[in-house]
Amino acid sequence: MKITTNNSPQILQFGVSMIENDELYHSCMWGVVNLDLKNGIMSACTDCGDYAYRWPETDEMFLKLMATVDSEYLLRKIARRIEFDLEGTINIIIDIFDDDEEYQNRLRKFFTDYDYVYDSNDFLSSIEEWDNDDLLADIDLYECLVYDYHPQAKTFVKIFTEYIQPEIKKYLEKDKNNEL
Repeated sequence: MKITTNNSPQILQFGVSMIENDELYHSCMWGVVNLDLKNGIMSACTDCGDYAYRWPETDEMFLKLMATVDSEYLLRKIARRIEFDLEGTINIIIDIFDDDEEYQNRLRKFFTDYDYVYDSNDFLSSIEEWDNDDLLADIDLYECLVYDYHPQAKTFVKIFTEYIQPEIKKYLEKDKNNEL
């Protein structure tokens, strides 16, 4: 094994401290985001979770990427879709029958009692238990399951895109104008 030591890292660090009237104050009160320019690594330690990812771009190219990366792309890099989305799943199932409004209404009525379902296993087992009319017998329910990113990951991405990215752009502008 070879271990290297870097005594002169090229890290740009951003600290975030929400104040009480900020929209995200109760979701994420603080955070530190490090952009390792030499290695193309974004790492964050925040009140709404810890996140990291390494890109092949380095130096200015990495900073330009971080200044323009969109929310969905960043979410895909730092998090996985693991939260069961009950509403999204129900909408997918109902949309399968878009040409049969009466059947859609029967399904909507059927799904009105699904507030207590917490995960896909609850959902699938409760359908087996409650679907006495075989409304969903011909559907591959596994194909209809919808998952979403954890709300904390979404909060971090919102902080990154709305607060950190403008600061990265300011930094790039100062660097361009030799004001650093």
